[in-house]
Amino acid sequence: MKKMIQDDIQRSIQGLSSTFGSLKGKVILITGGTGFVGAWVARSLVWLNDELNFDCSIIILTRNPKKLEELDPDLYGRSDISFIKSDIRSLHDLPQDINYIIHSAANPDNRVHMSDPVNTMDVIAIGTKAIMDAASRLSDIKGIVYLSSGQVYGDAPGNGAAISENSQGYLLKKGINSIYPEAKRYSEALCLAYRSLYKLPVTIVRPFSFIGPYQELNKPWAINSFMQEALNGQPIRILGNGKPKRSYLYATDMAAWLLAILANGKDGEVYNLGSSEEVSLLEVANEINSIISIPVDIIVKNNNTLESNFIPSLDYIHTQLGVKENFTFKEALLHTIKWNVNKQGSNDE
Repeated sequence: MKKMIQDDIQRSIQGLSSTFGSLKGKVILITGGTGFVGAWVARSLVWLNDELNFDCSIIILTRNPKKLEELDPDLYGRSDISFIKSDIRSLHDLPQDINYIIHSAANPDNRVHMSDPVNTMDVIAIGTKAIMDAASRLSDIKGIVYLSSGQVYGDAPGNGAAISENSQGYLLKKGINSIYPEAKRYSEALCLAYRSLYKLPVTIVRPFSFIGPYQELNKPWAINSFMQEALNGQPIRILGNGKPKRSYLYATDMAAWLLAILANGKDGEVYNLGSSEEVSLLEVANEINSIISIPVDIIVKNNNTLESNFIPSLDYIHTQLGVKENFTFKEALLHTIKWNVNKQGSNDE
C-alpha cells in the first residue's frame, strides 16, 4: 500500500510541483493536521521533501499528536514534522519562523454538530479568531489558507447546475443542521476582516466531498457507509431513492490542489475544492459492487424523493491555478477500497 500511496501522490503533484517554488525551505503550519485533509497535506509535503528536496519544515497543531501515530506511524515519526499540542481555541503565540498556515481544524461530522452544537461553533469561530490573532504577530507570514465548507452555499441550485464561487443559497436558520455552515460563513468573514485590518494574506477554500485511504468508514456519509457495508458482506442500504448526485475528489488531488492554492492562490479569493465528475448514490453503490470480490445486494428504501445535486464548478480554480483531476471517480474508489481491504486484512491478523 505504501507504494500505491507514493505513486498516487506523485501522479497528483508532478504537473504542479514546478509551481510550488515559493514553499521551498519554508515552515508550514497545519492546524487539524491529524484529520483527513491535514494529514494528506502533510504526506504531500513529505513527498516533496523526499523526492524533490523541498526542505520544508512541517508543524502540526493538534490536541492529540498520538492520533497521527495510530493513524500513520511513518508520518508521525519523521524528523521534518513537529507538533504543537494545543486546543486551537487556547492558542496565543506561534513560532516566529512560520511562513505558511493551512487552517483545517474543524470536524465535518454532522453527528458531532448535532450532539454538541455549541462546542462545534466554538472550535470553528473562536479557533479561527485565535489562529488569525497569532498569525497577525508573525514577522514573515506569506500565506494563509482557510478551509471553509461547500455547505456555506446552502441549498444547491434547483436546476442541477454546478455551484460556482458566486452562488448563493439559503440555510435553515432555525435548524440545527445550519450550525456548521453558519459557523463557517462567520469565520470566512472573520478571515476577510483580519485581511483588511492586519493585511494578512488569507485565501478561502470551500471543500466539497473527498475519498481516499485513511478516511474512516464509520463517518456518516453515504459513500463511507456503502463501502463499510459492502466490505463487511452486508447489503448496501440506500435510504432515499438513490438519485441525489455528488462528486468525490481523490485525496492526493485534494492535497496537491491545496498546496497549489497555498503557493499561488490570490489572497482574498475564494476557491472551490472538489471533483466535477457527478455520480448518483445508486451509481456509487453499483461501482462499489463492481470492485469488491463478492458483490452484495443493494436495497433502495425510497424513504424520501430527494434529487439534489451538490457539485462544485471548478472553472475558476482550473483557470487560475492550472490544477486538474488526475483520478476518475472509479479509480479513486478502487484505490480507496484496496487500501481498506488491506487494512481490514492487517487487523484480522
